[in-house]
Amino acid sequence: MALLAVSYILYWSYFEFYKYSTFQSSYFDMGYMPHSLYLHLYSPQMIPGLQYFVFGEHLSLFAFQVLAAFALLQNPMTPILLQELSLALASIVAYMIGKRILNNRMVGLALGFAFLINAGVRGITVYDFHLEGFIPLFYLLAFYFYMRDSKKGFLISYALLLSTIETSLVVGLTLLAGVFFYELFWNRKLSGEERKRQNKRKGMLIAALAITILFGIFYIGVANSLTTSYQNGGYAITPPNQKLVNFFSFQLQTLENPGGVSYSPYGLYLMGTAGLINLFLGFGTTSLVNPLLSILLVSPWIGEVFILHNLVFATFNNEYYAYAIGGALVSAVLGMLIISKAKMPGLLGRLFPSNLYQISGTIFSLSIMISLLLFLITFPLPPFLLNGAPNLNYTQINFLISQIPANAYLMSDVSLNPHLYYVQNLELTPNIQLKGFTPSGFSTIDAPLYWFRPTYIAFDTNFSDFGTIQNANFSIYAYMGSNYTLYRSAGGLQIYRLK
Repeated sequence: MALLAVSYILYWSYFEFYKYSTFQSSYFDMGYMPHSLYLHLYSPQMIPGLQYFVFGEHLSLFAFQVLAAFALLQNPMTPILLQELSLALASIVAYMIGKRILNNRMVGLALGFAFLINAGVRGITVYDFHLEGFIPLFYLLAFYFYMRDSKKGFLISYALLLSTIETSLVVGLTLLAGVFFYELFWNRKLSGEERKRQNKRKGMLIAALAITILFGIFYIGVANSLTTSYQNGGYAITPPNQKLVNFFSFQLQTLENPGGVSYSPYGLYLMGTAGLINLFLGFGTTSLVNPLLSILLVSPWIGEVFILHNLVFATFNNEYYAYAIGGALVSAVLGMLIISKAKMPGLLGRLFPSNLYQISGTIFSLSIMISLLLFLITFPLPPFLLNGAPNLNYTQINFLISQIPANAYLMSDVSLNPHLYYVQNLELTPNIQLKGFTPSGFSTIDAPLYWFRPTYIAFDTNFSDFGTIQNANFSIYAYMGSNYTLYRSAGGLQIYRLK
């Protein structure tokens, strides 16, 4: 299992490094986090007060651990490496759950392998870095320590889960509800020492609920404070509540035009359904023993995809699978425990012992084959087959953009931004899809940095995002007009400076 985990780290780290080095990583999944970390380290005056708890438009306490690692190794790949390490460790925990809780080493190996090849896990990593990527590790650790009656381990792991990102509150609550209903309906006939252990676990759930309330008070209090401050302007990173307002505004726009040219709603329904099936079967057909419990444990992902995002993100390539990966695995494990307590009557009882561990290989074979099939169908191409541009001199591009002063007021496109995280005043080119925004007005919108008049503008005509800044609705050249002059250029890269 350790060898599989190491292979996972090596492959995905190289995959992400290739994307980054060939300018295929985008600002919103790669650049914004290193830039936010850089501001926290070197420009705290831009994020005063409670705003300091905001990382990349999210409230997070765990992000301070990422910040510490970034301070030691100041590189955009540092958060990526931590994310891949976290997911690899989660597969080890999945293995330990099978070995220690189900008392079967082979089942543990199957769980760990199913975790690594699950298309949802790949979705967390394929688009660079996300704070959600740390949720599965702490989720599975919390479950492991809960089932092992380790109060200290459970509460610490659960608190770390809630610290990752503000939306993890919902993930944590569904975990508590899932194990509570398991204890209530399928783990009732206990006596003696087992009853005492169950009462101890109930006390652990009460303590975890209290921790959830404290985190909720913190997140909501900070978000409300930042929303009030944000209305007065002057903040570098959009507070979560303001992001939430803009987010729901976008949902209304999506509902107004559900058949827009940007995506096919029917195709996304199909992908979302396939994703849900993969979550249920990718970790064991036993998750279907009690579908209501399984649905509860993956409900954060269901709500995110089928309600909040209107299916825009109902694909395998999305970080929101982090909300359900742990729940899907736990539902499979609880299903195995439920079956192991069942008495099969008659001939079935003689053919298949009530002790599930003796037939665990059969139970998991179908699940692993389904997960492996989905893995092969949806697996991303190897790094050397990505849509790079071999005719471009990436070393030359890096050299030229390094000529932009770190104290400049810079506007650059999404492909260049991840390489310019050290520029304090950094903003994206105007996004024409955001209603109510006029490029000439520089009004404040839902972006990690407030809009300002840039002294430098950098973009590359070879990159795909150039199409969004050079079309019938908005032209970067028309915007610059006679106010900017060419500063550096090579191939398709163009850097303009304010006259």
